[in-house]
Amino acid sequence: YVTKLARQHNLSVSRPEVDDFITRTVNSKSISLEAYEKTVLRNFYDWSLDEYRGVVRAKLLSQKVAFAVDTKAKARANELAGQASAAGADFGAIARASSDDEITKSVGGDAGPLSVDNQDPNGLITAAKRMTDNQVSAPIKGADGYYVIKLIKKTDTTVDYAQIKVQLRELDAQFDAA
Repeated sequence: YVTKLARQHNLSVSRPEVDDFITRTVNSKSISLEAYEKTVLRNFYDWSLDEYRGVVRAKLLSQKVAFAVDTKAKARANELAGQASAAGADFGAIARASSDDEITKSVGGDAGPLSVDNQDPNGLITAAKRMTDNQVSAPIKGADGYYVIKLIKKTDTTVDYAQIKVQLRELDAQFDAA
């Protein structure tokens, strides 16, 4: 189904995109590609590197399609970013009322201080490092949805931010209806 939607939306995943994903994954583990293939791919999954590339390609294509078909999530993320960046806005209240992240929702989106060296699959730490205190971001495309963050404080080694997550739902809804 994802492949069909990808064709309809003229979406594809290139070899460099796949290789970039694999490189970032391997680098986050601080091992060589050969060691990753031997210790993780072969031992845990019984996959070759080429088989893993196919899995990664399918995952990345699914992500692209999910973002392409979910215009409601994008509009909602833009709306929440606008509300959160308005003068006098209470980011925590907006997060408690509207975030789809069940872990941080009850604490007003507070993600707590995080090391700048943490794995960052959604790009939130990277975005927070470029922000100034109390700045609210535009929507950020994460791995599984859109995020709006407000930087609370940063140091050379940590970032502390609050977040609002807008979950992608349309692809699942279309798949269930198909």
